[in-house]
Amino acid sequence: MKYFACLSSRFLFVLVFWGISHFLNATQVQFLEGNWKEILLKAQQENKPIFVNFYTSWGAPCQYMKTKVFTDSKVAEYYNQNFISFRINAEQDELELVHQIGVEVFPTLYFFAPNGEIIGHQTGATEPNDLLRFGKAMLAMTQADEAIKKLQKAYQETPQNREITAQYLQALMQANHYETAEIVANQYLNEIAIEDWEKHYNWQLIKLFVHDIDAKGFQYMLQNTDKFLQKYSTDFTKYMLTVLEEELTQVTIQQDKTKLQKLKMIYIQALEGVQSKEYEDNYYFNFIDLFYYNYNKDTEKYFQILKNWVEKYHANDWQELAKRAFELAENKEFKENIEIAHNWAYRALKLESNVVTNITMAHVLWHKQQLEEAQKYAEIALKINTEDDMKPYIERLIKKLAK
Repeated sequence: MKYFACLSSRFLFVLVFWGISHFLNATQVQFLEGNWKEILLKAQQENKPIFVNFYTSWGAPCQYMKTKVFTDSKVAEYYNQNFISFRINAEQDELELVHQIGVEVFPTLYFFAPNGEIIGHQTGATEPNDLLRFGKAMLAMTQADEAIKKLQKAYQETPQNREITAQYLQALMQANHYETAEIVANQYLNEIAIEDWEKHYNWQLIKLFVHDIDAKGFQYMLQNTDKFLQKYSTDFTKYMLTVLEEELTQVTIQQDKTKLQKLKMIYIQALEGVQSKEYEDNYYFNFIDLFYYNYNKDTEKYFQILKNWVEKYHANDWQELAKRAFELAENKEFKENIEIAHNWAYRALKLESNVVTNITMAHVLWHKQQLEEAQKYAEIALKINTEDDMKPYIERLIKKLAK
């Protein structure tokens, strides 16, 4: 009996000790011992991503993570279940890995795929809830990458299967592989019947991934704007104008005048299809030229076109006259512009005397050094102003003119 009593006591001790150990492990992140190669091997065997805490023994933020964050029960449960966790004293352990990824701030937290590829990282101490959210995001990216590999194989076997293509594209976008997604989407769109571009599913892909105005599909849309407008209304209009604006920006940056002329014709064709034109073609050509020359700082050419454009198309538009008068007055390279600015400000004021036109006149006269006259118009603007956010600006202008 004494033997059994002794055995029972020992067994009870083992059970209690196991329970305490299990409890302690469950309430803190379990960082495994070993070296980086062993951790990689274990991650591949268990097919789990790796969480690595690069720390120092002396850093207060590192101590905070150790005592306050890695001991949080929710963090511990999630990380122990989903990651192989490993900690590295960055001043003495695994120095080749530390230097390879360039760890300089402590703590730095890295997430690796089972094959050792970096998924993501963050630097500095963090709160338990933030670490939990970040871990979930990293796990989702890992799972998305695994899904991508399977879907990529299925897609390569049946590239015209719409369901598989859709799943593959969704997985690519969830993992932020937008470049690959764009290639896949355009391959798919280029291989289907051109008439099928009008279908709803394909339209969703077009909006996200088709930005080449020379592409066969874009040209088809340009020639069949009525069909797309009927189905997708303002969504289609917005898409077309956005793509053309993006193309204009690229052409302008490249300073390609040949492409610029081609773009003008496409722009007119698109406008005729998606919305009614208010002006003749030359109005829009000038507008595109203004963007081009202004961006490339060809001031002489810009102002030459601007003067003709305003006089021809906006001579009775107080808003455009005031806006451009203000712009001309700001330019000091061509002194003759100030007289044109004065003329436009005067005409805008005659068309409608309001806060904007009076401020514009005050601004132009200030640049002409006619301060007393400028102050008069600024005070009129202040008197008729009803907008709270405009009042401080006008008051500062008056103060400046009074000096």
